[in-house]
Formats: sequence, structure tokens, C-alpha cells
Amino acid sequence: MNAVDMAASIVPKSDQLNAEDLLTGPRTVTITEVRRGASAEQPVDIHLAEFDRPFKPSKTVRRILVNAWGPNAAAYVGRRMTIYRDPAVRFGAMDVGGIRISHLSHIEKRLSVALTVTRGRRIPYVVDPLAATAAPPPRQPKSKPMSTPAELTEEQKAEAWLASEQPPQEPQQAAPQNVAAEPGITPALSKKLYGLLKAAGHGEPNAALAYLSDQLDRNVMATKELTKFEAIKIIEGLERPVEPTTPQQPAEPEQLWPEMEDPADGQ
Repeated sequence: MNAVDMAASIVPKSDQLNAEDLLTGPRTVTITEVRRGASAEQPVDIHLAEFDRPFKPSKTVRRILVNAWGPNAAAYVGRRMTIYRDPAVRFGAMDVGGIRISHLSHIEKRLSVALTVTRGRRIPYVVDPLAATAAPPPRQPKSKPMSTPAELTEEQKAEAWLASEQPPQEPQQAAPQNVAAEPGITPALSKKLYGLLKAAGHGEPNAALAYLSDQLDRNVMATKELTKFEAIKIIEGLERPVEPTTPQQPAEPEQLWPEMEDPADGQ
């Protein structure tokens, strides 16, 4: 069964915005243009982004706008206000309802304006500041769902480990002319280096960086800092077979030859 929007069925047939348009509740609207009206009774037409018919404010509303925003109607374009239906608005002796303003943008604090409603009677109209609308957050690119550690392959572990390392940003110094910069580490070397470091017992990032710093005799903050030649040097060192060390045999004690008697001593 299709849903029926009852609010659309009660829109009045008129060339202007009416209080009946706000029977469903207050609306916050944005001014797109202000034109001179066609009659002395309705000298101003305020066009709104949210309605296809202009808002023709009463003298009470016009006085509030001038008091809040000044007399230059061209400055109203782009500003916002909250309008609502006030059932107490009178026409002659009858309460017929009318459009009033509850909030305005571009005012810093609550505004109270005492306006004449009947001869000898003035009523304060209160208008509050309209909070600025927050800009929508920037659209984030969709990321692939992360696998659990048990589902990661060795290649994915290597990529995740390498991607997690972000070297600190340092000011770039201009390279001397005619001097080629050393090529950086390639993804293939990074993957191979990760596997060798893990096999050598340096799989944890901190342990790996400590090992690299010790081997290169400088402080390495991330594997991305390595040049291609440094990576090859470390890989060759890790691939080099470790020669088994044979325990040193304790030195044999020095043999002392027994003193031989001099034959002459017995003579």
C-alpha cells in the first residue's frame, strides 16, 4: 500500500505563502531574493529556497527584519529564518492566524522588539539567534573490511606491517643539481625484508627497527626510510648463512718437564 502524504493535500491554492502552509510545524527557510511587491498593502516579496511561492511579510514582520538586519534588503539574500503559524494574529475582530518569525540568522543575541498591535497597546516580540548549520563531513572513501589476524596471509601481514609505519615528516631539502637522489626501497624488497626479519626473530616493528638501526649505524624510524641499496645490504646480511661456532677447547696446561739431575752434581 502506497503511503499518502496528507500535508501535500492541504496546501492552499494561492500566489503567496500562507499561515496554512505551516500547519505541520515551523520551517527554517533560506532567502534567495527580495523583490518589490505589486501593491501598497504587500510591498515586499521574499522568495525562499524551500517554497515556490513568495513570502509577503506583514508590517510587523517587516519591522522585525529591519530592526535585526537593517533596511538594505539586498543583504538578506542567503540569510535564514524560522517562520511559524501564530493563531493569535488578528484581522479586524477575528483571530485568523498569520506568519511570525521565531529565529533569525546573523544576530548575535536574543532580540526583543516592542511593536504596536493596536492603538495604545505595544507587545514585545522576541526573536532568538538561529544556530549555524554544520557543514556535512567530507565523504570518506570506502575501505575494504579488515580480515582477522587468523585470516591474513603472510603477504597481507607484510603489507599491513609496512603500511602501518609512517615516518615523521621532515622539511624537504632541495637536492643539489646534477646529483641523482638514491632510489628508495621497492615494495618487493620491503616484502622480502619483512620475511627475513621475521625469520630472524625480528618480526615485531620495534625489534625490526632496532635491528635496522644497529646494522646501518643510524636511527631508522620506518622501513620506508631505507634506500634500495640499504635494503639490499640488510637482506644480504640476513641471507648470509651463519657459520656454526665450535666451542673453544680449553688450553692444555703447560707440561712441566721434570728437572733432570745434572750428573755433575753427584760427583
